[in-house]
Amino acid sequence: MSSGWELIATDIQTNEILGNLPFGGMHFSRKINAAGDLSVDIPINDPVLSDAREMTAPNKTALWVFYNGTPVWGGISLNHRYTMTSGHLEITANTWSAYFGHRWQAKDYSYTWMAPADPMTIASTVVGDAMSLPYSVLNLNGLNDPNVGIPFAIQRVGHPFPYTYPAEYVPTGQNPIPAGSVIVYDNETPYPNWITASYPSIQMQQVSMIISTITEMGYGVGFDYRDSVIPDPYVPSHLGAAWQIANPFIGKLPDYEGISPLSIDLGTALDLTVDVRGSAVANEVLELSTATGSIMVIREDWAAVQERLLWQTIEMHPDVNSTPVVQVTLDALANSDLALSAYGQVRLEVTLPADDPRCSITDWNPGDSVLIMNNGASGYSSPADPYLPQNYARWWRIVDSEIRVPSHGVATQRLTFNITPTSYPGPSGL
Repeated sequence: MSSGWELIATDIQTNEILGNLPFGGMHFSRKINAAGDLSVDIPINDPVLSDAREMTAPNKTALWVFYNGTPVWGGISLNHRYTMTSGHLEITANTWSAYFGHRWQAKDYSYTWMAPADPMTIASTVVGDAMSLPYSVLNLNGLNDPNVGIPFAIQRVGHPFPYTYPAEYVPTGQNPIPAGSVIVYDNETPYPNWITASYPSIQMQQVSMIISTITEMGYGVGFDYRDSVIPDPYVPSHLGAAWQIANPFIGKLPDYEGISPLSIDLGTALDLTVDVRGSAVANEVLELSTATGSIMVIREDWAAVQERLLWQTIEMHPDVNSTPVVQVTLDALANSDLALSAYGQVRLEVTLPADDPRCSITDWNPGDSVLIMNNGASGYSSPADPYLPQNYARWWRIVDSEIRVPSHGVATQRLTFNITPTSYPGPSGL
């Protein structure tokens, strides 16, 4: 087993630590807007590990990965696969938000959000109501509930977000704000981007489906989420789970001086992959609303700006209902979907040692911005690369990752990057 790595098993109902599990090999992922996964190989023919099957029982136990004493992954054990000839048990697990796919909405929300509401508030309410029920794997009531699960928190972890009010819109229910005023929201969705939603119990939905329809509404309207590990508020030596959300995006940004604690020098990279996806680009969006029949066409001449062919897409968000602000919401959605399409052009994958001195696995979270450089800042020579030439320096954002821990040798992290969305639409980054 690689040095510095630990795999801890706990009981889901009591959060009791069941033990430390030596393993043969392991890989896991962390990402935004999706659940991460884990696969680990345990030699259960070893007498020392004879209890491993019970300690990792599917749907009854949680697994936690530590690196040098820092928790870097947590999730629910879901599947076992045993092979007699090898005597090894392969375990797969998922992070917390995967559990939302196994839970229905807890209440009838037919008329709860007929007036516009913050999309993050809608999602938090749906998740919180479901996780408040007894015998939930994730227990919003913590250890005060007799039917305990893993202590669970819903956390807003975004950034202040400036929004300029247009001349034709004055928010209702608030103090009048002059058109053109720049208002900074402390991690809440700007009011013009609020939505209406209806989830009647006669059309019961999985919690994950409701979350998906909201988060996919695009930049500025939808929001980002990620799964995280937090200390147990009642037993500090134990761990809890967090579902972290933010609008318009989650993760650290470059600060105002252009300096970030996270950077990568290609001189320390083990590999680099550049994925250019022309099929994912759109420079014209047709936004539909089935509730009102409204159609909003956004044409920003991006084909000419990008010097590309005209590439069109049709988007529809079923959660947009007939309300007085539906046209404003459609406008926001169309701009958001255009931005989302514009960002889909290029993705980078950089493979590094897990303990990279500038971007260690314990330093970053999904969504964080990283300055990727090719200037020899690490003391290593700059590689000659046709996509990221010498003296290249640009901010990118971690959207996915895969960490591999071999039974022997160097653990690696493959980080997948997209553009840091500080404005939109924007260039591809290369």
